[in-house]
Amino acid sequence: MSSGALAAAAARPPEELHPRSAANGGPGVGRGVPAAATLGGPSSGDLYLQLGLSRGATDTEIRRTYRNLLTRAHPDKGGDPERFRRIQAAYDVLSDPAKRKLYDQTGRVQRTADQEFVERFANGAFNDPLLSTADGAAGGGGGSLADQIIVRHSAGEAHSHTAGFEAWMRSRGDAGGKVFTAETVAEQYGVARQSYDPVLLPTAAVLQVLCRGPGGNVAESLSLESVPLVPELEWGQVLVAVKYAPINAADTYTARLGGVYGNDTAPKLPYVAGHDGVGVVLKVGPGVKSLSEGDPVLPLRPFAGTWATAAVWQEHTLLKLPKDVWGLPLEYLAMSRELVVAYQLLEQGGLKPGDAVILNAASSTVGQTVLQLARLLRLRAIAIVRRQPVPVPVSGEASDATDEDASSKWDRTVTWLRSLGAAEVLADEGSLRSELDRLRFFARPRLALDAVGGDSALRLLDALAEGGEMVVYGCMSGHSPSWPWHSWVFRDLRVRGFNLRRWAAARPTRLAEALEALAKLFVAGMLSVAYTEYDITEWQEALEHAQERGKQTKVLLKLSDSWVSTDAMTPSVAAAQPLRNVTASSTGHEVLPQNLTTRGGFGAFGSPVAVSTTLEAGPLQEGFEFRTKAPPLLGVPEDLSRPLVVSMAEVRSP
Repeated sequence: MSSGALAAAAARPPEELHPRSAANGGPGVGRGVPAAATLGGPSSGDLYLQLGLSRGATDTEIRRTYRNLLTRAHPDKGGDPERFRRIQAAYDVLSDPAKRKLYDQTGRVQRTADQEFVERFANGAFNDPLLSTADGAAGGGGGSLADQIIVRHSAGEAHSHTAGFEAWMRSRGDAGGKVFTAETVAEQYGVARQSYDPVLLPTAAVLQVLCRGPGGNVAESLSLESVPLVPELEWGQVLVAVKYAPINAADTYTARLGGVYGNDTAPKLPYVAGHDGVGVVLKVGPGVKSLSEGDPVLPLRPFAGTWATAAVWQEHTLLKLPKDVWGLPLEYLAMSRELVVAYQLLEQGGLKPGDAVILNAASSTVGQTVLQLARLLRLRAIAIVRRQPVPVPVSGEASDATDEDASSKWDRTVTWLRSLGAAEVLADEGSLRSELDRLRFFARPRLALDAVGGDSALRLLDALAEGGEMVVYGCMSGHSPSWPWHSWVFRDLRVRGFNLRRWAAARPTRLAEALEALAKLFVAGMLSVAYTEYDITEWQEALEHAQERGKQTKVLLKLSDSWVSTDAMTPSVAAAQPLRNVTASSTGHEVLPQNLTTRGGFGAFGSPVAVSTTLEAGPLQEGFEFRTKAPPLLGVPEDLSRPLVVSMAEVRSP
């Protein structure tokens, strides 16, 4: 700080400091302390002093004083812009009875959900300078590389042992930073089976969508099958009931290639489809420490096999969520990958309020989220979407589609994207740069987000400002763009990729923090995305819907029952009359006549299990008890059965 600044600070009257600032014993503002504690830090002064009022001022006095100051202090009238912003911020608090009451009692400024989000996003890079002071300079380096070189050599001392060891560790690459614990050794080499007792699971069957090999038609490569649940949980395993699983482009891409996803491949064929989803832990195996029954979880690694009613996963491959999941619906958690991708694309973009971002596939789940976050962060978002072509009728056939229908659909799309936060909506065709010139959008985008590839990516690159950056996070077209070399040399453009799995593997807690921030926006009604649900038995229709272009919704598979019967897929059972409230225990050996069929599934462990049954031989009376084995009840082979006692507590129609 200069001597003049120090003198000015020393001459400042103490009463001009905020009553709750760090200078007066208050909490101050900094990392980890809510920025709502002050208005612009100690230098901004008391809110009443900003308007020249006492704390006993009436609402009318506050309103009239603000009007007078608004006229005199406006920058257009020659006023100081910084003081004008402080006046506006002070009036915003003091004119609201609830905010004023909180400020008078605590000296804190109330935050809305969007203000809290902006303050925490990107370490406060988008924060309003009037609502909090900026964080101090980040530690760990400081100064330019040249300054560091001068300091090191001017010291005239050899490097310390610690510095040399750190340099050696870095030279070893990824292997140098690994720390081996009992958990990592068990993960890599396994645990001797004789050293623990496995956890037995009930005899049951689960529905799975299996991929048996590569194929151009994804639907022909997949099939829905009922398979027996594994009989026991081994070391570090948990049984999870999958609740929702999205159908993503990565899923269809992997199935088309027969189990290839980037550098990862399916352990074996056939494999259970689905990389992403959300589930609830039903049972934990030996050696599991961080998870318990009832915990919501997200799979972190590819090939999780989420297109199944239940799955057995390793503990270390799951992200544990709080029981209340911050108020976020399970459907949204199933789309967590898209939500956090949008969050990170903007957080890592290095943007400031007023900057522009351009993105293709703007109607996708990622695009919808980017637009809504951009509006909260005061970014100008340019949404790029494809025009849906009018179908060309086959010769001799009539077509109901017209150019007017396509135009009307385009207008609805534009209106919808603008309502989400798009400043401009452009068709993914021609020269985007020329179109922005025509619209007088002079401040070029500093960030481009590409999920399409091919010519669409080149159009985004051409629209970027000099020194701008493009982030590639998908390739829906299946075509890699051919980058012109002069874009890098003469325009200083940069292109990089982003993969959420790779990012989250090194920082799973950051993934949870991003979801929590997004959940607060959802609860406050400031974030929403479109989705459509299908039952897993409707997977073919869901897959067809997911592969439609311009669908403007995320397709989700809903998996209601953890356990199912193989008979549930036969037409005769679907037409049968179900009976309710059946309970089962693990004793008994008598077999019920084979005309008993089943539908429905089992509930949680350790309690009576709810199933639905039908009996074609005649009606059952209330209180009737019978004994059976697992095959008639669960629909699994005889050699996998376990004795069960089933008692009918109530018999009634559905």
